[in-house]
Amino acid sequence: MFKRIGIWVAPWLFFCAAAIFMTWPMVLQLNSAVIGSLGDNVYYVWLMGWFPKALFQYHINPLFVPFHNFPEGWPLAYTEITLSNVILGLPFTLLGGEVLGYNMTLLLSFVLSGWLVYRWTAEITGNRWAGLVAGTIFAFSPFRMSHAYGHLPLMGTQWLVLHFMGMYSLLVKEKITLSAVLCAGLGFGLAALSSMYFLYMTAIMSVVFVLGYCVIVNWRMIFSRHLWLKMAAAGAVALPLLGLAVFPYLQLARNGDANHRPIEEVDMFSASPVDFLLPAPTNSLWGEEISKLFPPKLWIERYVYLGAVPLILTFIAGWFIFRQHKQTRRMFVWGVLMVLAAIILAMGTHLRLTEEFISIGQHHIPLPNYLLFKYLPFYNSMRAWERYGVFADLFISILGGVGFAILADRLRGRRWLAALFIVSLILIGMDFHLNFNWTELHPQPLDLWLAQQPGTGSVVQFPIYESSKSGYVYGSLIHQKPLLGMYYGAYFPASYKSILPDLADFPNDASIAILKQRGVQYVVVDAAQYPQWGEMQTKLDKFPLIKRTEMGQWRVFELLK
Repeated sequence: MFKRIGIWVAPWLFFCAAAIFMTWPMVLQLNSAVIGSLGDNVYYVWLMGWFPKALFQYHINPLFVPFHNFPEGWPLAYTEITLSNVILGLPFTLLGGEVLGYNMTLLLSFVLSGWLVYRWTAEITGNRWAGLVAGTIFAFSPFRMSHAYGHLPLMGTQWLVLHFMGMYSLLVKEKITLSAVLCAGLGFGLAALSSMYFLYMTAIMSVVFVLGYCVIVNWRMIFSRHLWLKMAAAGAVALPLLGLAVFPYLQLARNGDANHRPIEEVDMFSASPVDFLLPAPTNSLWGEEISKLFPPKLWIERYVYLGAVPLILTFIAGWFIFRQHKQTRRMFVWGVLMVLAAIILAMGTHLRLTEEFISIGQHHIPLPNYLLFKYLPFYNSMRAWERYGVFADLFISILGGVGFAILADRLRGRRWLAALFIVSLILIGMDFHLNFNWTELHPQPLDLWLAQQPGTGSVVQFPIYESSKSGYVYGSLIHQKPLLGMYYGAYFPASYKSILPDLADFPNDASIAILKQRGVQYVVVDAAQYPQWGEMQTKLDKFPLIKRTEMGQWRVFELLK
């Protein structure tokens, strides 16, 4: 009995310990600091705090924020809602605040992603040690480590594992099991609720997954009614969650607010083949040397490095399988196909080796994404297509686990197995570990002062781009006053974009009229952004702005009606 309990508990403890080590010292500052500088991370901290306030304090629909883009309001669908992550972190938010909720959601994503890959790989190989290695590769893969800097929606990779683990079972096992259907369906739905990127990308990769199996492993299955009944059952489970995920975005599209990316922007956020072979410029050991040879460019988005250990283990798996295991060759090729498909899709619309596109005559060589970009509805709303790299990480971690299992089977004695396991973990840690920087989050004096002021008018900060910075948005949790602005990483509503040119020239008659029309009461000016402050003060004196306080670089005025 104790042995059986240990088999279940030990992997959980292993991935908890690994997550603490790879994110150190997060565990020491769970309710006070976040990974990275002020940016997207702080917005998602705000989101963690907004949901319980909306539900339990204001008793309103949290998907619409009436206090941002005041008085019009702001739908969360202008950016990622990441509902599955918010719900996962909600108990911790209620227990210790939004920073704790955010950090615990990050940590749990490492543990759950690793544990699920462990279960899947152990099932495939019959080797729990191989499962632990594969789980470690994926949980701390470069994609996940880089996006831990603040892209919370992309950290919900555990749902991707759950989905494909269920799909694998539905494909390779004749009998339909409820657990496989639930895993495939719920995994897809929860992935969609984590990120809209995951919704579209998981759908595309699932098509490749199923058709790849039919073409490479068992071509007769493509004509099997039984197969498509299993897929339909999983789809039925996913459908309610998919509907919940897409409904807010379809509402925006119906109102004419859907956004589409130009192909030049998409290509800028696409990977090159070299990106899959380069460690991060913030790697703890050799990041500095890498950054000298290859200066980082959008490195968080472009960091899709596959890793030395999984590549070596995958090569070992292929070597032995093609020499001795004829019956598993097709399965191995299927796995390699998934890695290659993810790499090709991550490379965007046209072929390139590094930054330069490869051309024939006057035309760039198109990739499959070019057709999807042109003809698949809403597909061109996605900007960062290198995020397909997470699927390459997932499938190469499984293949790496298979390679480890093959090596382990050829070792005699537990000591050699333990040595191989420890060496693999050390090398993975060295290859994937990043030097994180941290930002402490606590109430700012300005936010505390605003919280004490009377009135229900809104707040605006100048220069106007300051009104969309995540720190300013986060401050609204403390002072609880409406904002003229909203999150900078989102699409801006058309009405807000229309007033930005006038607000950029603040202070003038047009900008003051807009502020009055939008119910602004407090005007915060960052004096550090105006080198000629004396001239700025002279301009401000011409308008009904009464100075209320001064805090360092901040000057706070009240706009009289």
